[in-house]
Amino acid sequence: MTNDISFLERLLDAPGPSGFETRAARVWREEADGFASDVRVDVSGNSFASVNPGGSPRVMLAGHIDEIGLQITHVDEDGFLYFDGIGGWDPQVLVGQR
Repeated sequence: MTNDISFLERLLDAPGPSGFETRAARVWREEADGFASDVRVDVSGNSFASVNPGGSPRVMLAGHIDEIGLQITHVDEDGFLYFDGIGGWDPQVLVGQR
């Protein structure tokens, strides 16, 4: 369980907004390298891992690694931040972010 928590902490600490997922994907590949027989990345930056590639049945798990991203565009004289979003996101989920 400690390894799971450590992996989750490293993954959450790695920035990964849409279009800039390289560091988060690297953390995932480093973790997958511990259990997969083949870990690789393609020219588009997609990461893949294979476990028992000749086995049966064949199962594929797919997911995305990007996260909500914001780019500060202006700070006013009262310290309020103005920003643009990176990628698509729902403003309701922003409340739970740090």
